[in-house]
Amino acid sequence: MVSVNIKTREVPSSGASDFQGWCPPQQGFLKVNVDAAFLAGRAASAMVVHNDQGNLLYLASKLYECISPFTAEVEALGWAIEYADQCGWRRVEWETDAKEEWKVNWRSRRCNMVANAGAMLSLSTEWPFVFDEFNVNLIPPCILNSLLAEQAVAAV
Repeated sequence: MVSVNIKTREVPSSGASDFQGWCPPQQGFLKVNVDAAFLAGRAASAMVVHNDQGNLLYLASKLYECISPFTAEVEALGWAIEYADQCGWRRVEWETDAKEEWKVNWRSRRCNMVANAGAMLSLSTEWPFVFDEFNVNLIPPCILNSLLAEQAVAAV
């Protein structure tokens, strides 16, 4: 299981700060920059890892097939996360120039109980599932209880 703490901060998507260029991560963190290029069903991803002094630790690329530029960007980030997990890196700032705006927030497991319960159920039963607002009544109790508790907190 990949469990990487992700440090996020608000970064404007346009304006003068776009011309600032690359900057090192905050002290004690690594920075992983990822990007993907896509053309006619083929993609390439690149990953660059720097320490908090700005020194290069790792640079790699890979080629693969995929269906869209968005899928290529997601694949690039997933590949980098897997590598960071294999290396045991837990204090990582992530950067990408994907055209889609992503916002990733790290939260404690207590704030992510439904997703955690779903992942644990699928892993232990080897049963992937899909539920939506039309079949909520079919959600297993081990997930539904967490979902109802989250909804109760949100309603306050």
